[in-house]
Amino acid sequence: MTLNHELRYGSVQHPFHLEYNRRKGHFSMATDHMHRHYELYYLFGGERYFFIKDRIYPVRSGDMVFVPSNEVHKTLDTGVPNHERIVLYFNMEYFDQMVDNEAELLLTPFHHGNRVIHLAEPEKLRIEHLLYDMLREIQDQSPGYEQPLTLGSLSERFYLSPSHLSRTFKKNTGFGLIEYIGITRTKEAQRLLRETDERITVISERSGFENFSHFEKVFKSFTRMSPRSYRSGFHQKET
Repeated sequence: MTLNHELRYGSVQHPFHLEYNRRKGHFSMATDHMHRHYELYYLFGGERYFFIKDRIYPVRSGDMVFVPSNEVHKTLDTGVPNHERIVLYFNMEYFDQMVDNEAELLLTPFHHGNRVIHLAEPEKLRIEHLLYDMLREIQDQSPGYEQPLTLGSLSERFYLSPSHLSRTFKKNTGFGLIEYIGITRTKEAQRLLRETDERITVISERSGFENFSHFEKVFKSFTRMSPRSYRSGFHQKET
């Protein structure tokens, strides 16, 4: 499937948002700018100059650029036409959802002296596979591609009143709708905690939870333990 020339997800008001562009010809940003979001820029193809703070960096295909919060920056044309890029924006509310050591780990590249990292071919292929999968999901907008599921949104989708949907769901399943969603997502999180070595914050997202604190709260309510304790206990049983 071919991606649109431009895709966007979220907005500046959200803890996370992104924008993707595949531009033809020559392009330079008109002015320097800064914002409170941390910015992660990846260049799929083409060449760019990236001005950050007081220095210009040459950027080529496979380069990842880290721009800290509130640091002046802009991108410039190199004379080579056409480029394809994605920019992911994270504000501090995004990192506040995580446990301290994970947030610190993810923020480290933004505070490192080297603003541009060139990925080796294996890492480049893996990162691009993940990014393109995400962009295809945003473009397709299949049912459920946005994680929040609420009684109101589901009742609109099925053209039923919230009260009627709630009663019908409980009559046929024995569970309240929100309770059922929590159980289903917790079971998926348990499977991922047992079968993968992925970070718990990633598992939280993959299981459909809106943020890490909500994930921990729901997980504990059904399992009587934290996700970290569940994983540790399962691994101890194996040994």
